[in-house]
Amino acid sequence: MAEELRIHMDGVGGRHGETLRSVNNKFWYPFEPDIIKENQISEKGQSFTQPGGHVYHTNAKSGTKGNFIQPSLTTYYNGDKKTEHIDHKYSIFAGETTHTTVPNMNRYGKPSENTTLSKQIVSPFGAYSYGYINGEIGAHSWACYSNTKGCPLPVYGVSFDFCVSKKFRFVNGSGQDVEKTTSSSQYAYDIQINQMHGLWWQETGQDYISRKLLPNGDNWGGKANKTDQKYIFRNSQSWGNANGETLLKDESQWKGKLKDDGSEKPWTIKAFIEGNAAPPPNAFFMGITFQMAFGFDGSQSKTHCYYISNLGIITKEARDIMRNNPSYHGQSPKTTGLPHIVLPALKSKDSVVGNRQNFYGPMQNW
Repeated sequence: MAEELRIHMDGVGGRHGETLRSVNNKFWYPFEPDIIKENQISEKGQSFTQPGGHVYHTNAKSGTKGNFIQPSLTTYYNGDKKTEHIDHKYSIFAGETTHTTVPNMNRYGKPSENTTLSKQIVSPFGAYSYGYINGEIGAHSWACYSNTKGCPLPVYGVSFDFCVSKKFRFVNGSGQDVEKTTSSSQYAYDIQINQMHGLWWQETGQDYISRKLLPNGDNWGGKANKTDQKYIFRNSQSWGNANGETLLKDESQWKGKLKDDGSEKPWTIKAFIEGNAAPPPNAFFMGITFQMAFGFDGSQSKTHCYYISNLGIITKEARDIMRNNPSYHGQSPKTTGLPHIVLPALKSKDSVVGNRQNFYGPMQNW
């Protein structure tokens, strides 16, 4: 089925475009998520080189009882375990204000009783970790990107919804309905995005190019402000608790806001290329890598859950409008005043190779 051109509001993600009733509607997505991968930690102080060459350093292990803060991505992207399940590897692009991905579905990925879509069980794109945290900040990392098709528009950043939760339900890769939970908000809210990178692929290149992405392009000067809608990344590869390199803790957007029924609203973040620089020229946007940091307010083995959804691209015009304007961020982000753009079909990074090759032989064999 040919991908249609679409008119879309710039810089707000898919849920502000066409109504999403199921992934079979082929809503527009900015890259094809061919690779959805966690970095599995096996030793203290481990490092992982991401596509594009940047490195994420992982957490330490605390004591003999400890275990590493392993990432487990819950997006159900296989689709072949149960016939009633639809393929939902695109779930990171979907989402409503309460993280529902189809009507009448709660944010934990389980359909409510009266939905007509009860056989189309999909899950939000979420991650959970389980680990012993005591006296040292922990971390994990993952990547979601394409090795085939990307966005040919010049992408200056991404908009996405981020939500911490005490628990969630999801359909795993085996088609099972699973629930992960933690008993106290204290253990759940001490969590913060550490670093995030965008990935591009140039027509003349052989590998990915990465650029660090930060809220407002400058991490709001390193100062969070819940009232002013300013969420900041921790943005450090040092896991000590010194020199101001702490998590949000009491400034966390989630302190006092987490609910047992999962009805808390996500926080919309606009992350621009660091320093408000331009993307690589003549490049396709291909995806993201992501690192999370976990604090030690809950100094024992606990489950930590969060969602990333409604991921969309930001072009230069929208970036310039939203720059230094926190009203476009937060739990009730403004969408007025933003331009509309024509979304092109995704472009295969391999399609340009043929344009650079000499053809030999009879014409009918070309």
